[in-house]
Amino acid sequence: MEILAQILQRLNEIEAKISAPKISNQEHLTPKEACQAIGISRTKYEQLKRDGYIKDYKLTSGGRKRYVKRSEISQLFPKDFVAA
Repeated sequence: MEILAQILQRLNEIEAKISAPKISNQEHLTPKEACQAIGISRTKYEQLKRDGYIKDYKLTSGGRKRYVKRSEISQLFPKDFVAA
């Protein structure tokens, strides 16, 4: 019975980790993390970027990944921003 209780506890921990949105605690967010933080779709994010409201950056000159500054997102959407 004790083993079963431990297994159930561990499954609950795993389920909580899976269902919780993963938002980085770092200054640079991926577009996906930024969308989760402000509660918008990726399509809306791309529209805001195209309209000049959101600016993304490459962290390295040869890098392909784009990042958004957490501080810029929280200034644009102060009420909607979910702090990590």
